[in-house]
Amino acid sequence: MLESLTWTGWGTPTARGAGIPETDNCTPSCAAGAYTGYRATVILNDPVANGTATQAYVKVVVNAPGAPFMPETFKTDLVP
Repeated sequence: MLESLTWTGWGTPTARGAGIPETDNCTPSCAAGAYTGYRATVILNDPVANGTATQAYVKVVVNAPGAPFMPETFKTDLVP
């Protein structure tokens, strides 16, 4: 989950965002765990036609240095 996203370059071949992903520490269990926020960057690119004369991004890269997970690249479905 990413919160407080702000974007630059929306509608261009590459859009860049900044926000806060929250991660559950699952201690003592995931249901009772606490959430911690980390600063993150998001890059959207590879826009394609979305069938309605608009374009949608198909590649999403999320990077959150300091978070307990690695940067991830998603390439499924469309981000209009």
